[in-house]
Amino acid sequence: MINAPPKKAATSGWTQIPDELLIMIMQKLTLPDMIRFGCVCSSWRSASAPARHGKLPWLMLPYDTLANDGAYGFFSLYDQQFYKLQLPEAAGARIHGSSHGWLVTVHPESGIHLLHPFSRVRIQLPSLSTFPDVLGTFYSNEGGITYVLSSSKGCRAEYGFKWMRDAYIGKFTLSSSPSPSSSSDCIVVATYGERRKLAFCRPWDNRWTAVKTPWDSYEDIIFHMGRLCALDLQRRLVVCHIGYSSRVFEIMPPSTITCGSQWEYLMSRAGELMMILRDVKWISDADGPGRDCSCGLSGNDAMDIANNNEVDESDDHYDRDSSDNDIFLCKTVGFKVYKLDFNSRRWIRVKSLGNTMVFLCESNLLSLPACHFDRNRGDHIYFIDDSCDTYTREHREGVYELCAFKMVDQTIETYFRTDNQMNMPTPIWAAP
Repeated sequence: MINAPPKKAATSGWTQIPDELLIMIMQKLTLPDMIRFGCVCSSWRSASAPARHGKLPWLMLPYDTLANDGAYGFFSLYDQQFYKLQLPEAAGARIHGSSHGWLVTVHPESGIHLLHPFSRVRIQLPSLSTFPDVLGTFYSNEGGITYVLSSSKGCRAEYGFKWMRDAYIGKFTLSSSPSPSSSSDCIVVATYGERRKLAFCRPWDNRWTAVKTPWDSYEDIIFHMGRLCALDLQRRLVVCHIGYSSRVFEIMPPSTITCGSQWEYLMSRAGELMMILRDVKWISDADGPGRDCSCGLSGNDAMDIANNNEVDESDDHYDRDSSDNDIFLCKTVGFKVYKLDFNSRRWIRVKSLGNTMVFLCESNLLSLPACHFDRNRGDHIYFIDDSCDTYTREHREGVYELCAFKMVDQTIETYFRTDNQMNMPTPIWAAP
């Protein structure tokens, strides 16, 4: 089921403006103005969709799930400004990343949807209760929904909705951007469960279907040249053709690349399958200050500005002098990029990304050609240090930094830092 936002009555004069003139106007607009432009009427919304695709992505910031008001903060790299958008369609939902510009939201009562944050079109997916290892659901005495799962050892286990919403699902990826009028060509793949297995569906399916592979524990998934590529913890790559039945037809041997603590990401660029390794190091907050921020604002200050509130410079979100708080920061120290030679089945080191910009976070990755933008941002990896945690006796506090890694000189620049207690979800790149 596809739910589009209600259409507003359009003034006939606005709808009669020639497309050529609309295009000339849109070429002068920033993304925030482009969104306002699309709100005028349905014809302007349709005209602005292709133009939005040439804009830099926005960083969707953490939010307070307890507020339940559908308000989200967005940081624009283009003007380095913070904006606040209302997305009532995502109120109370857990957002599990973005693919082809669509957010994947998991709602109370098991509902899963694709949501476009800028057009606000929503497409329904099979519910959380239809994944392959969910045996059933029931309502507990506390009034919440409980899921009965088949564990890896063949036993039955029960989990509440909060755990299912926040931890059961790993990553999502889409084969293409779904069309609101016909989404049958779009395939959605997810990693799920404690062992991070694979399942897929189409928007009109009734349930999720398991993808049978020789192993599990998949770290990243992506569609490349129409095929699903999945990378596991041991950097084994599985390439699948997913039709009405899934079939594994090519398996790459384990990579021999080893160099310290790393996280792995897959990227499809110009017909090449690439792997980005992110080198990380755990350090104590007592070891010294973090990186300097180019904009000089914390994320909380930025949200205050987005809300037109005064910034309280004396506000501190936790007591750094308390002996009860042991603070450990997981800092990114660099990246290594490889491309896959399908003939030799070897990963080959790449020293430069050329004119490509990469935008990377915990839940998604996207790349864009820098030639479409005013400033030269090619050969950069924009990333989030999103696994920086403060472990206290009562809760976990998130510490996030938006940074840029320059491939040419291997240096890192920080744009802004946020210190808050809203650790779910981590920041997400949202493409226009």
